[in-house]
Amino acid sequence: MKRYLTKHFRAHTGEKPYKCKLCGITFIHKTNIAHHTAAHTGEKPHRCHMCDIIFTLRGSLKVHIRMHTCEKPFKCTHCEMRYVDTSSLAKHFRIHTVDNPFHCSVCDKKFNVQSYYTLHMKTHTGEKPYTCKICEKRLTQKGYIAHHMKYYTVVKPYKCDVCIKSFVLHSIPKEHMQIYAESYKCKVCQ
Repeated sequence: MKRYLTKHFRAHTGEKPYKCKLCGITFIHKTNIAHHTAAHTGEKPHRCHMCDIIFTLRGSLKVHIRMHTCEKPFKCTHCEMRYVDTSSLAKHFRIHTVDNPFHCSVCDKKFNVQSYYTLHMKTHTGEKPYTCKICEKRLTQKGYIAHHMKYYTVVKPYKCDVCIKSFVLHSIPKEHMQIYAESYKCKVCQ
């Protein structure tokens, strides 16, 4: 117990006893230095079994896999929003607890971070500055490009029950099945 208290106390004192031998950056915890050193070596031992993207940290892989499974285990205590990781939840949580100085003049939404406000305004202006290099689809956020690129991945684990098509996201086969809805109606009951 004393060891944990010592580690915790470093957060208050600013003591960082673990130093990177390559660049001199210091850390509070020994595990942080190990993760940091992996960034120098380029070592990425953790591979996603669904799309083969590799990661330095096991935790990063775990969060990434939640994108494939659409798992969002972290729920806001003030609303119904859910997130794949605690940092995203913490960012969201600020909208409930902090003053929101950025006000949208179009729909009256309020934001506590200027970058969120700027992204939101693109929904009103229609601005889509990011383009997919494969299909030239235009998107409002740079992060949406990575999500969009999943449609071009080789691994498509979600299969249609009727035809041979496969999909990247688990929700798409349900949408896809709508094209068969007419074909599978009872001819007697119509």
